[in-house]
Amino acid sequence: MLLMSRLGCNRNLHKLRLHRWADIRGDEGQCQALALLLGNSGPSIARNVRVLFDPAPPATLDILEILSQGISSLAPGRTMQWMLGAAHNAVDWGAQNRYRVRIDAEGPLAPSKRSST
Repeated sequence: MLLMSRLGCNRNLHKLRLHRWADIRGDEGQCQALALLLGNSGPSIARNVRVLFDPAPPATLDILEILSQGISSLAPGRTMQWMLGAAHNAVDWGAQNRYRVRIDAEGPLAPSKRSST
């Protein structure tokens, strides 16, 4: 019975975890634009979401500064999108560069950090 109780508790904890992500890709609507996407695929609200890049990718907007300072919340199932610039300026991106992304956020369990390359 105790094992069943622990399994049930772990299953419920999984439902509360944040599942957030960031991606840079070509914009589907504007073939010549690169877009930064930030999403929350989890079941709970992510609060105080900060996104940090290392190194910072080139961008024509100040969105990287705004994301590093943080946005107040990102609802479940929500994806936000910003244009970074024209795809024909991809030479600025350095094909050999790897960009590391760190997303910090607060959720129902506690603050969490997630890094990816």
